[in-house]
Amino acid sequence: MGGYPVAVKSNTRGRTANTGYGTPRLDRSAFGTAGWQFLASTIVANLVGSYFWIYQFHVLGLLVFALLSTAFAGFVGAMGLAWKQTHAGDRPRARRSLIVAVAALSPFLMLAYPWPLHIAYLVSKPALENLADHALAGDTPPLPRWAGVFHVVDVAVDGGAVALVVRIRYGGRDGLSRMATACDAACPYGPISNLNWNRPLSARWRYQSED
Repeated sequence: MGGYPVAVKSNTRGRTANTGYGTPRLDRSAFGTAGWQFLASTIVANLVGSYFWIYQFHVLGLLVFALLSTAFAGFVGAMGLAWKQTHAGDRPRARRSLIVAVAALSPFLMLAYPWPLHIAYLVSKPALENLADHALAGDTPPLPRWAGVFHVVDVAVDGGAVALVVRIRYGGRDGLSRMATACDAACPYGPISNLNWNRPLSARWRYQSED
């Protein structure tokens, strides 16, 4: 047909590679398989580390923890590098490198501050206080029993101090001790003595391990 040619104006201003227009939309698939594998490996590494700090908090257990943490650091680091490589052209690169480094070293950070043990104590504190009060009054309920997330197998009383023993092993006992009064880390040992670990959890509570 005849007539005048019609000019078609291309409206590309404001487009993005993600959505075509305006602000980029979050692409749920952008994280990718490598990202989910990286996240899962980081979570597993920290769960395993938390188990050792809560249930195997003694010299041998922490040695095993250190060996496993070394293996996990390599594994998580490899997963993180694979995830980082899938976003090699993205910015900021430095932030992704920092995320990978922190995730790979996260189990080792527990050595500087054993946050799983402190969280387990805070969650279990009401049950620990209740059991310690009963033990101090000479009315200890049947053992073993759970006090929060801690499995108490024995109790010991020394004056006004109470120890809730969570492990009896060759060479000594491990447990949570409530001191008679608030004190610093150098306060008397209480029922558990000859310590190789004496970790303050609060003004009165300690996690202690006999040599």
